Amino acid sequence: MLEVNLKVLSVLVEKGVCTLKQLLANCGGDASIGFIWSSLKHLALPHNSLEQLDISLELVPWLQIIDLSHNLITSADQLSCLPNLKYVNLGYNKLETVPTFNETASHLLQVLVLKNNYIENLNGLQNLECLTELDLSYNCVMEHLSLWPLEKMSALLWISLEGNPLSYHPKYRLLAIKHLHPCLSNSKFVLDHVPLSKSEKEIIAENRLFAIKSKLLTNKFHTSMSDSLNSSSLFASTSELAGSNNMDKSFSKSKKKSNIKEAIIADVEQEKKELKTETTSKGHLETKKQILEIRKKYGEDKWLSSHAGTFVQDIMGLQPSCPILIPEFAIENLDSKNIVASAENSAILLMENTKIETNEESLMKETNESNNEKRK
Repeated sequence: MLEVNLKVLSVLVEKGVCTLKQLLANCGGDASIGFIWSSLKHLALPHNSLEQLDISLELVPWLQIIDLSHNLITSADQLSCLPNLKYVNLGYNKLETVPTFNETASHLLQVLVLKNNYIENLNGLQNLECLTELDLSYNCVMEHLSLWPLEKMSALLWISLEGNPLSYHPKYRLLAIKHLHPCLSNSKFVLDHVPLSKSEKEIIAENRLFAIKSKLLTNKFHTSMSDSLNSSSLFASTSELAGSNNMDKSFSKSKKKSNIKEAIIADVEQEKKELKTETTSKGHLETKKQILEIRKKYGEDKWLSSHAGTFVQDIMGLQPSCPILIPEFAIENLDSKNIVASAENSAILLMENTKIETNEESLMKETNESNNEKRK
């Protein structure tokens, strides 16, 4: 059986394979494992129940053609272990992304069939430099911008995008060919089974100029952005340093000024106010105390007499030319604010005291005369 396997060039199995291991590793159930299909170059397993690929593909390193169409495969990244692939058919499966291929195979692969899947993004196709035919019909490609990997594929001669949502755009062909490589303008390129017209080839030829301009613009944009970012960062750093230095200087100056002037002046003024209030309050209390002692000593009726009034004048700091009597209502209404009178008030008090003395003398004379008349 091993000798037969070594000579097999092609294998075709339909409706009976559930896993690749069942076929390639177990070899139909003969319990032989560990051998390599050194001559196998064509493997076709369409219309089976394959849901995933496995590492048993490593047993067919010389495989060039593989047909896995009409299965239930959701991921085909295991194909990356096959370095000699030239034809791959993965149509009618459940793929959502482009498979990952071996680096060597990406330079050898010529035909890739991915129709009737769920692919939206074409990322990965840009690495397939030698691909000549690409079938992406009836997938889920929505926008023309998703076709950007085609710009790298200079060997492409045939492509099918029909059945995708973007193919229903009124300017679908015009927008699609703008993503083709410029060198395809001189080839017999076919899009959706229809060769390119002369005007379409001219549009593709203009892609070269557009690509050059776009590269120049992008390079200028990146350089200008980097320069502006560098300059802005330098300006920001220098302005921050200058601002911080100015802030430090102004803060230190204001701090010195406040410490030297405001604090010292506030202390002196406060001390003066406290001393002034203290001395005035003490003086008022002492004056009031002395007046109350005179009032108590001479009695309620005689403490404002001529002899006692001189003591009151001395206590209040008044020095009249003649004896002065202070009215009783003035003494009773004395408080801590009105004890010390001005010079004008002192003159008024002197005039009032003089009138009081004259009135008292006239009253005394009248009473004496009346008493003498009664005695007679």
